[in-house]
Amino acid sequence: MAALPDNLPRVFAELLDGELDDAARRELETLLRDNPEVRKQYLEFCAMHAMLQFEHGALGGVEKLPLNAGTKSNVKQLSASRWRRGRLLAGAAMAALVVTAAIVAGVLRPATAPVTGEESSAESISDTVVAQITGCKEARFESAGSPTRERGTFEVGTPLRQGQQIALTAGFAEITFNCGAQVVLEGPARLDVGSAWGGTLKEGVLRASVPPQAVGFRISAPTVDVIDLGTEFSIVAEPSGETEVFVLKGAVKAEQTGSAVNEKPIVLTKAQSRRFARSGSSPVTDAERKAKRWEKVVEFERHTASREYVHISFDENAGKGLRVDSVGKTSASLNVFIKTSDGSMPTHVPGRFNNALKFEGNGATKIPLAGLGDITPRTFALWLKLDPDTPLSDGNAVLGWSRRSGPPGRFQSLEIGWNANPEHGALGALRVGRGRGFIIGSTPLRDGRWHHIAVVIVPEKCSSANVDVNLYVDGRLEGITSKKSKQKRAEETAMSAESQAEALEWLWLGRGMNPKDEDRFCGELDELYIVESALTPAEIQRLMNENAPGVRSAQ
Repeated sequence: MAALPDNLPRVFAELLDGELDDAARRELETLLRDNPEVRKQYLEFCAMHAMLQFEHGALGGVEKLPLNAGTKSNVKQLSASRWRRGRLLAGAAMAALVVTAAIVAGVLRPATAPVTGEESSAESISDTVVAQITGCKEARFESAGSPTRERGTFEVGTPLRQGQQIALTAGFAEITFNCGAQVVLEGPARLDVGSAWGGTLKEGVLRASVPPQAVGFRISAPTVDVIDLGTEFSIVAEPSGETEVFVLKGAVKAEQTGSAVNEKPIVLTKAQSRRFARSGSSPVTDAERKAKRWEKVVEFERHTASREYVHISFDENAGKGLRVDSVGKTSASLNVFIKTSDGSMPTHVPGRFNNALKFEGNGATKIPLAGLGDITPRTFALWLKLDPDTPLSDGNAVLGWSRRSGPPGRFQSLEIGWNANPEHGALGALRVGRGRGFIIGSTPLRDGRWHHIAVVIVPEKCSSANVDVNLYVDGRLEGITSKKSKQKRAEETAMSAESQAEALEWLWLGRGMNPKDEDRFCGELDELYIVESALTPAEIQRLMNENAPGVRSAQ
């Protein structure tokens, strides 16, 4: 194993203080992912940092830790002097655990966008859908828009774009971000939607619930930035600029902003609170009484989307046949066959749920998807397993998809596979191509383990030209892009006249769409779903955990 850098403690300190630049952040992320010793040192450093923050953070912050602070002996020595204080132990342990969990879950995500192809660059920042309104309770909105959008109304199901402004004059509104974090606004309140990973609360009351896959979610307010470390928290932003932060579960990192007082970021854990003003931070007055407001449960008005979907379970025990089930108003089943180049039988193996199908580079099939709508969202979800030694020369397109869009002879298309070109992004990571463009995730998939893949595509209402694409790996958002797609002519998508007449929508399984491409997929597939709606992050989690694309729950 290569020698470890001798400046790790300084790097850790700069990371927790928010001073680490993007290049160093990416280098540290690689070290944490690949080197157990680095992870161990980071855990020890976080434990000590959390203890110091817990004891001294309320007094104005902690000085930069010494360069040798991350050593095991120093941690033990410091812990011995603190261990007698039960209250400090509980808070420090919680903070250390959630900070470390944040790293494991991927809080060190690159600040830059996922790697994309030539057609995948955003046309405008406000074209990208990063959240949606998922619940309302007696909500009244003031019309608000982004600089490039006309003003309009908000309701359940309304997509929210990067830069969108929400002005809630009364009632409650629930907003689900594409990363999976969910916030509830209590009017009057104003929120700017910044990205799929956070926004800015200008005024009002906000409560955030952040699942593990969204650790690192951030809410900015006039005098504080709050970074989630796996938690539920609330923020009250007053018109004067003062802001109060309450932690309901887990922990947050709170960093003073807009103040002449130079205070270090502090870690707040469960049941703790802090008031941030331009003159500095202080305890919250009457915090226990104020915290009781978060005990009330809001019953939201929700909209239940239909769930039309196609499902291939791969549960057959033997043979070339596959059962394709359509569920919904067009409920039906179809039997298709895997065509192999050498006449061999497909290999059926134990899967993530029951059986799976192993593709060995010699088989593929084309499936008509009759009955699904035209200009509607789609969610593609499946389980994928790749061997660590899968050659880069083997076929890396898992499936292809195309549907008629607009005038006869024009189609939208998409291919899902893994990246075999290190110049484009992470080798072996999820790759989704649309025409000449592509978007690539960050998790290498060639590790011999099952990974859950979900790709959500959302065309604009009444127009298939503007399309948002979201990538999820193992339930976590890995990539998002918005672009205007060029509708392709039939010959560009290798769609024959016979195919055009047969169905509006087609699926190629085991290869991409181009019949001239002789590469065939090598790997294992299980539980493929094509859902006629854009599943929310919570629904993707349920599909991953329970293998059930059920309707949205009304919690």
